[in-house]
Amino acid sequence: MSTTVEVSRADAEAYVGELAAAAGLPAVAVTWVDGDDGAAYTRDGRHEIVLGRDTLRHPGRLRFTVAHEIGHLALGHTDTALARRGAVAYAAEALALTAGLLLVAVALPVLALAVPVALLGHLHAMLRTRLWPRELAADRYAADAGAPITLAGQPYDGSRFVHALFPSHPGWDARRRATAHA
Repeated sequence: MSTTVEVSRADAEAYVGELAAAAGLPAVAVTWVDGDDGAAYTRDGRHEIVLGRDTLRHPGRLRFTVAHEIGHLALGHTDTALARRGAVAYAAEALALTAGLLLVAVALPVLALAVPVALLGHLHAMLRTRLWPRELAADRYAADAGAPITLAGQPYDGSRFVHALFPSHPGWDARRRATAHA
């Protein structure tokens, strides 16, 4: 039976500061939210990392998440609308568009299936070619910073319906392969 050692917010924020300084980044603000995710943003020239409070219960996961998000900032991955808004928001818009097109195409059974399939295929291809390379690069950055990917405290990939349809990150096997050099 393993025991969970919780990391304090102050220690986590100090780690953010250390990695930001090592990356040559100015101060990085930290916002805490419910959950176990992380995100990185640059707004009005200010860097920010959003961290889920649940990561505090898994030190290895916290180290990886912080290093991964610092990697996004250091690698300039916050410069596109997709990076700022997030893949989930993009997926929600695609779902709304698909639903609207379905309503329009109800009278034409072939289009009722073809249009959503084409949109979903396009979205998946966009995620694989635009977003996933950035995620793998941030994973490699984290591994190089001494915080390799860990599954501790990580939810199952298919646990969320939207994530199952629109995976914003590559699968864990691909992510582990991409960081195997570290």
